[in-house]
Amino acid sequence: MKTVFSSNSELAHIWANQLQYEGRGNSMFFYGPVIYSYGTHYEIARFVTAPNGQRVCFVNSNGYSSSTAKHTNHVCNAIPDGILVFRVPFISGVAGYWHRQTHFIDVNQLDKVIDAMLIQCKNLVFDQLKAVSNFFYFLDANEKFDEIKEICNLFELEIPARPENWDKAKEKADHLRSTQGEREKAKELKKLDKNKGLLSKWLNHEFNGQLYDIPVHLRLSKDGSKIETTKGAKVETAKALVLLEKLQKFDAVGENINGFTVIENTLDHVKIGCHVIAWPVINQVFTKAN
Repeated sequence: MKTVFSSNSELAHIWANQLQYEGRGNSMFFYGPVIYSYGTHYEIARFVTAPNGQRVCFVNSNGYSSSTAKHTNHVCNAIPDGILVFRVPFISGVAGYWHRQTHFIDVNQLDKVIDAMLIQCKNLVFDQLKAVSNFFYFLDANEKFDEIKEICNLFELEIPARPENWDKAKEKADHLRSTQGEREKAKELKKLDKNKGLLSKWLNHEFNGQLYDIPVHLRLSKDGSKIETTKGAKVETAKALVLLEKLQKFDAVGENINGFTVIENTLDHVKIGCHVIAWPVINQVFTKAN
């Protein structure tokens, strides 16, 4: 029987399907229902059976290292359908001659895991109450508490009370979610105000950088030979004047000018490449060009 594997991904699949009792890969190994990263001090995951016969896999959510995180991804990707998976904080402790920090899970101490998950919920509720725009803290807290209830039901534990200020956090999250559109609109208006002065300078050739947070504007180059956009593109004025005649007849889709292709030609705007240009802007610059 093969017990040494060159691929951690293969090792994880052998363990996840419990095809054999032991196996070892690159800094990763398993014995029976438990798979480890680097040593027995860090359990990546453990299979257990709930009192009702349901197979459950607990996956360690405690951070350790970037390589252990990769090991954990291999494990999670290998677990077959039909097995309930919970990513939970494993119990931390100190053990061994070297007093090494350990991370493990014990079905007989699931109450400690639940306590750790409740602390995570409490922190998420606290973060939600402080938040000024993010409403996902409460969503994460609610999802985590649902996991707590599911674990308690499976393993016949008493379901704990929700953290303090739960309802206030929900109310705050609901408010932030319902007003998200208003905040985004205010943010866009703030961007426009910030760039209004720069646009004026750009139109007067006092500023030559690109402006991406406002509608596309056009200007003639100082010598009049090119038409420039606020996104930094330039086309020859003579070619642009030829194209304008087709644009005015709404017959320019597919036309190319200096490498830019006309994609849309409507009553409201013209789209050339990634530039959406309103007709008032077009008319204003071509009045100067003529």
